[in-house]
Amino acid sequence: MPIIFAFTIICQIICIIHVFKTGQERAWLIPIIFALLLGCAVYALMVIAPGMLGTRQGKRAVKKLSHTINAPRNLRTLRGELSLRDTAQSRVNLADELVELGQYDEAITHYQEALSGGDAHNPDTLLKLAQAQFQAKDYTGCLASLKDLLQNNPGYISQDGHLLQARALHELGELDQAAQTYQQLVEYYSGPDARYFYAKLLQQQNRPAEARQQLEEIQNYARIAPKFYKQMHRDCLAQANRLLKNLE
Repeated sequence: MPIIFAFTIICQIICIIHVFKTGQERAWLIPIIFALLLGCAVYALMVIAPGMLGTRQGKRAVKKLSHTINAPRNLRTLRGELSLRDTAQSRVNLADELVELGQYDEAITHYQEALSGGDAHNPDTLLKLAQAQFQAKDYTGCLASLKDLLQNNPGYISQDGHLLQARALHELGELDQAAQTYQQLVEYYSGPDARYFYAKLLQQQNRPAEARQQLEEIQNYARIAPKFYKQMHRDCLAQANRLLKNLE
């Protein structure tokens, strides 16, 4: 009983704080206070849950959960489509799903087989292949795919591909080349990722002052950035803050 009582009090406090913080109707206080756990449950289902699902994080969580639940069926459907029509697009579609599930080795095989005929140097497929190879820790293969992309598609521009190149060089221990690539990236990359990974490299090279400078640039921009930017890059911003604290 004491545990249930304490749990009820905690739930009531959370719900009451939510009522005042979000400006809900004060009438909600009656069921929260007098109906105890039942009132809290009703408030959570009718007010808190819909509000969370309306946020970017909530939508992302629901999408991820839905994708996880439907993954086996999606894979069966995509494998069936491939068996009926073995095309570059059907292989890319299957590979994309495999990447979502973390099955990078099989995804790489399908991306590679999709790169044939008129699609032999398709830039979008080559970039996806490079990304899958990076996730599979095949950094040499990743760089080879990016080289193929650039040589055969000179007008193709991708900041994500450029960052991938820098990170692959970094992972292979080619620190000078990686540093040069990061220096180019921080001049135009739209998110905090380039500066964050560059700061990690600078830390590795025992250049803490320069690493702090990159991380402080991230912090300074984040302070004035619009809300959607902070939400979109929440994880990277948190990692940058932790790294900066470690360097202080």
